[in-house]
Amino acid sequence: MASLAATHDVHAVDLPAFGSSSQRSRFGLERIPDQLVASMDRRGIERASVIGHSMGGLIAGRLAAEHPDRVDRLVLVDAAFLSLDPGWWHRGAGPLVVLRWTQASLVRTLAEDLVRVGPARLLDASRQLLRADWADLLPRIAAPTLVVWGDHDTLCPITIGRALAERIPDATLVTIPRSGHNPMWEQAQEFDRIVSDFLSAGDLSASELEV
Repeated sequence: MASLAATHDVHAVDLPAFGSSSQRSRFGLERIPDQLVASMDRRGIERASVIGHSMGGLIAGRLAAEHPDRVDRLVLVDAAFLSLDPGWWHRGAGPLVVLRWTQASLVRTLAEDLVRVGPARLLDASRQLLRADWADLLPRIAAPTLVVWGDHDTLCPITIGRALAERIPDATLVTIPRSGHNPMWEQAQEFDRIVSDFLSAGDLSASELEV
């Protein structure tokens, strides 16, 4: 956030029922791309580059596919397009293995967020995430796309990143060594450099949305 904010107007998004959003908010995964467009309209943002991580990457991909006129450039970070992964084993063991690469400061943040969301909302969001099969939308993405992946991500394996890069027409896959599911935290300087270079290529709007 700080790195991008030095050169761009950055808007961080709290998804419904997550972060500092109202605890009365109802999480509906399929509705969120349209909700993001409505939020952009309220803020007078005609077009933006969009960065999405994990479940946010799934949402960002659908946003770019369904609203191509609103997205300049797209960055998908260890995006949770779980339907692209032919194996299921990691969904049990993966979260435990990936903790090896997760910094203690991030673990504390995640734990606080989980407590704030609560088990019922978390289970509902997880259920919707596991059922989401949006792979057919990927060829509709028109924005230049950077797919960024931690090379030790066992929660969303690199097979998903490769599939995204193959199915999105103008996509490039970059892996970041010595990182797991959260490369923007685990290898922050390298991540910032890669993303900043990508966003600086060509004519861009002044806004970035991070989901």
